[in-house]
Amino acid sequence: MSQSITKTCQTDNTYPELRTKNVFEDKAALSDRDKTAIDDILTWRRIPEFHLPGRTAWYQLQDPFETENGVTVQAAKIKGCGGWNPADDCDLIGMVRGSNPSGLCQPSNTEYASDVTRSHFGISNEGGFCIAYSEPAPFGAITRKRAELEWNNTLHLRQNNVPAILPYRLIEYPDMAPFRGDPLSAVVSLVPAPTPTRLESFLIGSTHLNEAEKDDVAQLVRHFSALSGQEGDIDIARFYIAHEIGGIIRRMSATGRFRYGAGWDNFMFDPVGKNLFLTDLDSTMPLSILPAEIRGLQQIRDLGSALFRLANGLYRHFVIRSRSFATLRQHDPFAALLSGYFQIPIDDARTLTRPLWRYFGAHWFLLDKMADKLGDMSWDLKKSYNMDPSVFYCLVIWTLSESFRTHRDTLHLETIPDQPRIEDEIAAFLGSRVELVQLMAG
Repeated sequence: MSQSITKTCQTDNTYPELRTKNVFEDKAALSDRDKTAIDDILTWRRIPEFHLPGRTAWYQLQDPFETENGVTVQAAKIKGCGGWNPADDCDLIGMVRGSNPSGLCQPSNTEYASDVTRSHFGISNEGGFCIAYSEPAPFGAITRKRAELEWNNTLHLRQNNVPAILPYRLIEYPDMAPFRGDPLSAVVSLVPAPTPTRLESFLIGSTHLNEAEKDDVAQLVRHFSALSGQEGDIDIARFYIAHEIGGIIRRMSATGRFRYGAGWDNFMFDPVGKNLFLTDLDSTMPLSILPAEIRGLQQIRDLGSALFRLANGLYRHFVIRSRSFATLRQHDPFAALLSGYFQIPIDDARTLTRPLWRYFGAHWFLLDKMADKLGDMSWDLKKSYNMDPSVFYCLVIWTLSESFRTHRDTLHLETIPDQPRIEDEIAAFLGSRVELVQLMAG
């Protein structure tokens, strides 16, 4: 994003100061001036800086430090301290405007209004497949329940050696009315990256990067492409990034967590440690809250989420115009992700992805035919050319469930139903569309 759009921190403003109440605070080795700056942002003595639309502010530390585990902390991610909804003439990716007011806002208990449906593919407690819906959320804020989820998940994952943001502080805004009975809060996490550049910027080729963020993407490409000895090759970099994402999702599942939105916008790159890490953990839950018989289904659903979000990123105008289908197949990111997840040879993973390519490929060429018009299409019209998410998820589960059973013990994953039960549940959920899954699965 260009610096002219960035919401920069200011200390002289007309916003009222907010009172906070500490809930949790980690004894991180932050300097006094960084602690003061973060506190000023939480209380709005200093206006938060939002690099992207949404409710997550960013603060780059004046005094980076190294943790006892060797992680170099360079910034703080502050979620729930307010929000930024860009003006109507701003085309930044991020939070959909809906009916929310434009500009900066302090935390509020007004429900976030989205133009995008919050439905997604889910698993019922009875083990069937269903359409699930996201919980309502306050605009520019986060509830105490969700803030605690992010706090607890970051602690849990770090304790189990899964790369993730580090917990620092969780506060409440005691003078603000709660949202549906849940206090408004904010959660501060420490991050081993100086800028808030998400992997999605690399995947979809965002044009809204400032110079520092462009440098981040270039460093990401150099590191991952060099793993094959061909430094600078974007397709090779995508292959190795997908492989690492597959491994991280499996490791998260093995620690007893599920429901992670595994889009590339939820991963960041540690430029010092040279590894990816998880962020945005406020919707992730412990598997222990679920009936034992559906825990494995939630894990394979998370694998489906990673594959679907990867496919969704490859639909973007930049990728279609700059890459051929043959090049994508040659450096198969779906196979790379599965190779990292199941810890299997890449040739075995390529065999598993053939049904996914059959389905994805048909839609790719449909979009490729429309490439000259994609930039002018409305979001809803563009989406109508994409794959049916429910069909894609069901195709993943139908074709990968046997591999999941085969590697379950080795990878410390949960059990899933046998194949006939899986296929019956998919047929009950999809109706006549199950024939498309059967056709693609071969």
